[in-house]
Amino acid sequence: MALMDSLLQGDFPEKYNWSDEYEVGVPLIDAQHKKLFLIFKNLINARREKTGNQAVLQALELMADYMDYHFKAEDVFWKLAPEVYAVHRKAHYSFVRKVYETTGKIEKREDVSEEVLQFLGGWLVEHVLGMDRDHFQLLRDKGVVDPDGFLAP
Repeated sequence: MALMDSLLQGDFPEKYNWSDEYEVGVPLIDAQHKKLFLIFKNLINARREKTGNQAVLQALELMADYMDYHFKAEDVFWKLAPEVYAVHRKAHYSFVRKVYETTGKIEKREDVSEEVLQFLGGWLVEHVLGMDRDHFQLLRDKGVVDPDGFLAP
């Protein structure tokens, strides 16, 4: 709770700022992840400014739209590793579901709780550092992705 309080009062924790440690070694995906971190920061700023739910709703809709775009890009890779495809899609679905649930609450004029923001930020960081990094390494180990992060010929 203290983390979210400081986040909403202006202290944006370093873990939500993009850094090289979040790179998975695939240039396209790293660029998309970087944009997702910026979108999350935009969501926090919209919530922090307390100018009404419209700015938060717009930030969430941008996040939902971009996540859909990003997950489709990642699916191209996961289809090359059937052993991780289903588990990765399930993880993505849980995130998208939470974003849409939150959007529905805002449309009903309910406030976005700190727990929701903690979930979204935590999921983003943990997913990129954990599942994405592990699964892209698996693709490199299988020879499907080359050392530079591109699909192998």
